Amino acid sequence: MPAVASIARHTLLRPGSGWQRIANTAYLAAARRLAWILGRHAIVRSITLRRSAAAGEVRFGRSDIDLGIVLHSACASPQETRQLLVLNRSVRRLGLAFPWLGQCEVLAADELAEWAELESFRVALDLGTAVLLHGAPVEFPLHPVTPAQAAYRTAFWFESYLPRALRTANRTNLWKFALEVWITCGLGLGRLSTPYLSRSDTMAAWRAKEPQSGPPEPTWPADRLWRAIMAATEQLHSSLLPPLRAPAEPLSHSLSLPPSFTHRILLVGTAEQLADRMPRLPPDALPLTPEALGLYLEYVNPALFESLPPEILALGFPRPSNAAWQAVLRRWSCPILARKPGFGLRGFGTAPRCVLYAQRAASILRAGCSPATIQPEDFGPAGAPHLSFQEYYTRHYPSVLAAGRAARELIG
Repeated sequence: MPAVASIARHTLLRPGSGWQRIANTAYLAAARRLAWILGRHAIVRSITLRRSAAAGEVRFGRSDIDLGIVLHSACASPQETRQLLVLNRSVRRLGLAFPWLGQCEVLAADELAEWAELESFRVALDLGTAVLLHGAPVEFPLHPVTPAQAAYRTAFWFESYLPRALRTANRTNLWKFALEVWITCGLGLGRLSTPYLSRSDTMAAWRAKEPQSGPPEPTWPADRLWRAIMAATEQLHSSLLPPLRAPAEPLSHSLSLPPSFTHRILLVGTAEQLADRMPRLPPDALPLTPEALGLYLEYVNPALFESLPPEILALGFPRPSNAAWQAVLRRWSCPILARKPGFGLRGFGTAPRCVLYAQRAASILRAGCSPATIQPEDFGPAGAPHLSFQEYYTRHYPSVLAAGRAARELIG
């Protein structure tokens, strides 16, 4: 049995000094007020403060207040789903009144152990920095960050966060991604044993370990930060997966990206080739080097493989492994995705589709067939992209939870 650690600290580990201390203190006070409001709901067991605000790295007016909410149960009964909807409405109203309220990750108490295994990197950060704002301490089993977990956390950013930062030339976010990718790649390559808890620690370690090159700076141009991220990605790919060929020129393919089935334009090229296209990226672009796409297919989204055209497959991409499918379907069927609408996302989003896709894919794969036949119409009313929050939580949320359970039973 793995050892257990808990989030029980009520104050910031590093409050900082000067203006940083003032900003950190203000955000902590605001977070405590939000937790006091949300903690009055009977279904809430604990609330924690996470990410930059907990790490003492607030940028006043720009940083979000990200919360972790632990429920007493999964809230699957009719009475509990009504209570969950009331909590969801409170979060959404607070988000309108207080725009710095960011993501709320909502887990039931009996889901924490599986979450710690699926997200060992993120849980390690939370255990090191998170602040308990309300309720009982939050306990997680301790799991090492395996190379597969490190690769997942590296490629996690590639689908939406990284393209958005590139399209808007958001150098601050690109710099943050570069620092985290340096950590995850270091863990995957065996150069690091544990993640650094703050960006200042990461910068200091990077300077010490690589004094000749040194870490990136937030003032770097967007294309230079992009190259730094892709350079680290290439190193991690070379240690985990077979080598790939570089295209003579960027390859473009329009597709419907499973499991959400949103429209994307996949762009595959070298870091240099794609850097030239950064100022002209369309809103739905998915720019990836071959190595980044290789990590994404194996550790984040193996379902994309069946949608790739022959000219991209010809670069040498292997079919995702059974282990890849098993890990990804466990993640896509996690109950936290059933609670994304209105909690983890301001809008409704497509997270419930991931859970429904996981159930169908697990059944199809168990029968020895390909999930390529799955279409959005297969999800039924619960997979509709524009449900109201009330309709979703009162009518469809229990069936999405049940679909996730069925998927995990099929996966084993």
